[in-house]
Amino acid sequence: METDLFTSEDRKEQSILDGYHLCDHHCNQPIEHNDEVWCLGTKKGQAKNCYCRLFSRDKDAPDQDLDSWRHEAKSMVKTPRDINRVYRCFYVKKIDIYK
Repeated sequence: METDLFTSEDRKEQSILDGYHLCDHHCNQPIEHNDEVWCLGTKKGQAKNCYCRLFSRDKDAPDQDLDSWRHEAKSMVKTPRDINRVYRCFYVKKIDIYK
């Protein structure tokens, strides 16, 4: 069973997913239909400028390895589903390195 990224001991030290900060909580679970997958996160997260985004990782990657998650799409954008990947929707905030 997959460990919850929001209750892990080292959550605060590992809060970056593929160029995004992990925000307050999960979006809804991704929808997988036929050969597509997408998120229905139409509401903003509790933190300012956090939005629901679709991420995936290899099925064999460790549960707590945040480096294994790859950004796939914004919410409501259907993406081709790869049966060798696991999909999750997270509320995230894009890291702005030019501030």
